[in-house]
Amino acid sequence: MASIALLNSNLFNDAGWIHNGSASPYEFRPANGVSTAARVDWTGVKGLRLSLSGYAGNSFNNDITTTVYSESSRYFGAKGTVLIGAFDFAYNNRWLTLRGNADYGHLGDAALISSRNKNQTTMTGNPYPHSTVGECAWDASIEAGVNLLAPSNSHAKLYLFGRYDHYDSFVPANGLTDVEWAERQCLSLGVNYIPLPEIVVKVEGGVRLLDAQYNNEPFVALAITWTGFFNH
Repeated sequence: MASIALLNSNLFNDAGWIHNGSASPYEFRPANGVSTAARVDWTGVKGLRLSLSGYAGNSFNNDITTTVYSESSRYFGAKGTVLIGAFDFAYNNRWLTLRGNADYGHLGDAALISSRNKNQTTMTGNPYPHSTVGECAWDASIEAGVNLLAPSNSHAKLYLFGRYDHYDSFVPANGLTDVEWAERQCLSLGVNYIPLPEIVVKVEGGVRLLDAQYNNEPFVALAITWTGFFNH
């Protein structure tokens, strides 16, 4: 369990929900309070990990300046409480790698936060996205990879893998219009070649599926990574 700085609701948006809320346009992070995050892992079976995690904290009016709202203000008493629960797992052996997760989050006072964000000044230098934000967001994903070189007892690994994601970054509060493109699915297939533990060559292709009124988004990616540890 850990205590961390609160999020800033001014930075929430429709595309990423609270994703950017921990960022700051300044040289420091304003923190008018603290939030709580906790995680529990279970590893009772060899190669298997099951995890539960959660987050709770307020987000409204947590900025470099604090506005005091009168009792007659529509924003009086708003807290913008963020609650997130998540489950994830991973299983690994010589042949198979399997991973997945499911997350759900709720934002209190989402309609008020959306109204305030949209009505903030747009003068030059204002760092905020001026975006509505959903009351809830969720995602679920699963991926699996099979090591095609496992029968050879080679130190190298060649994984054929597939992944599926389904997520929605904008479940609207009452009175807000839904953002249809915010619910997306993504299918991808690829190959990871690991000739040495420090080197990975990755080729991946797939498509992101959006609502029927939008174009789907195919993609292809190629990457080479190297990881090393330096002793001194």
